Amino acid sequence: MIIDKVAKKELNLSTDKIKGNFGEMLAAYKLKTVIVKIGEKEGLLKRLSVDVVVALDQKIKKGIDAVYEFSSPPPKYIINEVKYGTADLKWNADKTIKQMDERWIRKNLLDAVNDEDLFYDILKNYKSVLTRLNKKAKN
Repeated sequence: MIIDKVAKKELNLSTDKIKGNFGEMLAAYKLKTVIVKIGEKEGLLKRLSVDVVVALDQKIKKGIDAVYEFSSPPPKYIINEVKYGTADLKWNADKTIKQMDERWIRKNLLDAVNDEDLFYDILKNYKSVLTRLNKKAKN
């Protein structure tokens, strides 16, 4: 497993692309295997987004990193953005919309879930979450 190889220093996180992909892989793994607490509620997350990072050198896809359904709503849905190390949320080219802003989410959500009915349902009841991984978060 790639996560274990990084932890054992068999694989090096040498570029921003590799660090970003590793961060998404690690977050996806952890979020599907643990009970999460959102507000006062605990529950499990079920991934709904269609794209998943499976390789460190995978081409970076712009947009939402992951969308999950929360087993103990509200919120019913979680929109997750993962940042590794000191990386920050990015602005669009003309600096009018920042990642995870409501307009940015609306612009990118349909591509993330590839289902128009689900898109509208998510917009009714979601929470956006930034997952920040530091260099020690290797397994």
